[in-house]
Amino acid sequence: MKVYNEFGRPQIDTCCECELLNTTIKKPQFNETAKRVAVAQLLVHKRRSKKFYSSLRQRKEYCAEQEKAMLLCFDYMANISLPTIKVQEKYDLRQLCVYPFVIHNSNKDPATFYLYHQGVAGKGSNEVCFFLKKSIDENVPANVDEVYLYTDICTGHNKNYTMIRLLMQPTDSGRFKKVVYRLPIRGHSYLPCDRVFGLVKHDRFYTLKDITEIQK
Repeated sequence: MKVYNEFGRPQIDTCCECELLNTTIKKPQFNETAKRVAVAQLLVHKRRSKKFYSSLRQRKEYCAEQEKAMLLCFDYMANISLPTIKVQEKYDLRQLCVYPFVIHNSNKDPATFYLYHQGVAGKGSNEVCFFLKKSIDENVPANVDEVYLYTDICTGHNKNYTMIRLLMQPTDSGRFKKVVYRLPIRGHSYLPCDRVFGLVKHDRFYTLKDITEIQK
């Protein structure tokens, strides 16, 4: 019974490098030298991940105090297949993928929620840049001249030349004095917008309209 009570909650979306290094440390097949190297690598890896979250926390506090600064976190949620029903026989009846995209503004609630299905557009850097520019144009006040952007490190969505060119345009035109773009290390990218995703994951959806009701 003592051992049973020591079981924790199952981990999901864990970091591949953390899992690999932890396995190396625990496996008896590896010698002590290899284990010490793995421990050192794991320590450095975790420190790098904490540095990202420390930066996010500091920027959030800074933007809360400064009227001319704003923090935006954005990301895609996992695809939603319609209909989404907790019945095994209905899995093969899913016919349409829906792409939810969220931009979380630290200075303003609620978050901006964009929703479209696979028949409207794809899921690449062009779509991300479109939503980000639209949100900045509509939701960022004219007096804001510093913008801090945080998102995950997905190459197809965020880490590419399309995004860099988009972020250079407002500074070149004089709209912003400063644009800071931060990406975490892979596997450690939990952001404020992920809390919005948690509201959507545990519901049943039959049509696109059902998802928009959650958005409201």
